[in-house]
Amino acid sequence: MISIKTMRQPNPPGKTDCRGVIYLRDDLPADIRMLVHRHELYHCYAQHALRRENFFADKKPNYIKWNIAADCEIARAIYSEDDIALITAPRSILNGAVLPDTIKAHKNIVTAEELYEYIPDDMLQNIALDVHTQGEEKEEKQEKQGREVDAQKAREDAIKAVKKAEEKAKREAAARNAQAAVEKECALPKPHSISEEIAAIAAGSLKVCESYVRPNRRNSGGIIKRGYIVRRHVPKILIAVDRSGSFSPHKTAQSEKKLKELISAYGGRVNADIIYFGDSRLYTKDPLHGNGDTPYYLVAAWIDKYRPVISIIITDNDEAAPYTPPKGCTVFAVPIGCEKSECLKNWRNVKC
Repeated sequence: MISIKTMRQPNPPGKTDCRGVIYLRDDLPADIRMLVHRHELYHCYAQHALRRENFFADKKPNYIKWNIAADCEIARAIYSEDDIALITAPRSILNGAVLPDTIKAHKNIVTAEELYEYIPDDMLQNIALDVHTQGEEKEEKQEKQGREVDAQKAREDAIKAVKKAEEKAKREAAARNAQAAVEKECALPKPHSISEEIAAIAAGSLKVCESYVRPNRRNSGGIIKRGYIVRRHVPKILIAVDRSGSFSPHKTAQSEKKLKELISAYGGRVNADIIYFGDSRLYTKDPLHGNGDTPYYLVAAWIDKYRPVISIIITDNDEAAPYTPPKGCTVFAVPIGCEKSECLKNWRNVKC
């Protein structure tokens, strides 16, 4: 089915897509309109567009040269003497179009594929081409521009892909560095409070500590250990509670409250010992640290012997002799009845 559409100046007399649509200018006289119509109709029936693709399948395309050959094929196939007279008439709007003898080839050579080889290069500059040729030039130019646009877009996409990959690599490297920093930070024990110290131990401890019973204050013997000890173990946490004579019932109640606060959150998850130290002296052949009224030297001896990771001393402000805990042992002093336990100011590396 061939459809015909009109167009206005300054378009050429006619053109076609070679597939079923013919365009004719609306100001053509009837005789010229009929000739142009037959010319464009032949392009469609001869399937010049498809033949052109097959012809240039294995060679470099020259669309201008092909269209001259196609127009010459039409001239040799259908032009009559009257048609030639219309084209060559003075001031004819078809003047300069391809005629049967425009190409110097034998009259029996009719097909565009054969005529293509007889078209000299200088003819490409001098002959007037129909709109079909102009359309092919425009199409070729658009295709070239499209290829350039596609190539530019491909380059831009490649640059974006490289930048995206680099940014992803940077993010992954930053994430790895951050993770390494966190792991390094977590690997270094830098607690700032008793709770953080105990929590760090509780997270990795497997032993269970027993409950305790506050011993009788009248019991003698220096160190009074908590009740219900069923096995001997090396504690990770030592909690030493002052039971000296300077402790009033009010201070004792305060120390009990502090003790419960310390063990309630972590009891059952940490390996801890609770000792009570009072006024009585503990005589031993091993040298102890000082001989003050409150026997802090007993606590120091306990730390030296078992080397707990944390030692917590709940006490008031009695004087204590100088002492340096072993390396790796952190000592906290919890003041009772005072703002700060100045009693342990002679103990090095003690946090009050």
